[in-house]
Parts: sequence; structure tokens; C-alpha cells
Amino acid sequence: MAAQPPQQIELPIVFVDAEQFKFDQANIFVIQHSADGWFLTVGQAAPPLAIGSPEQQREQLERVGYVPVKVVAKLVVTRKRLEELRDLIDNQLKADPT
Repeated sequence: MAAQPPQQIELPIVFVDAEQFKFDQANIFVIQHSADGWFLTVGQAAPPLAIGSPEQQREQLERVGYVPVKVVAKLVVTRKRLEELRDLIDNQLKADPT
């Protein structure tokens, strides 16, 4: 009698302890590719605080030198998972175009 291929079993996916993580605002995204996969870095940046007259604000901003970005997530995904993420985002945008 020939060996039967193993049966495929579908199990539900449950995000365990998801409520322990807080939501972070994300407004900066970087994606890089290497042989190991696609590296996604997600960050949050806010404009530097500058007060006073327009001239004072300009002087303050010239001294800042850069805008710091707080990294809120770093992910490595395969091309297949990146395509799934793209499709997920596309479907969400089509469902709610506002």
C-alpha cells in the first residue's frame, strides 16, 4: 500500500498578548533590500519646536541640524510577505478611500 501524503490541517491564528503593545504614530518609512529579505524600518518624527518671530524661528531651526526619528518597528520580510502586505494595504485603501 502506497504511503498517503500527510493531511493538511488549518489552525486559527491568534495574536497572543497583543494588548500589551501600545500603538505608535508612524510617519517615516524606509525599505531596503538584501539577499536576506526586505528590511522595513518604521519611525515617527515631529518637527522641532521653534518659537518667537519668524526670524527667531529660522535661527533656532538652523541650529537644530537634523530632525530626530524615533524607530517604532524594524521588520524583515520575504518578498511573498511584502506582496501580501502591499495587497492588504491596497485592499484597505480601496475599501475606505477617505
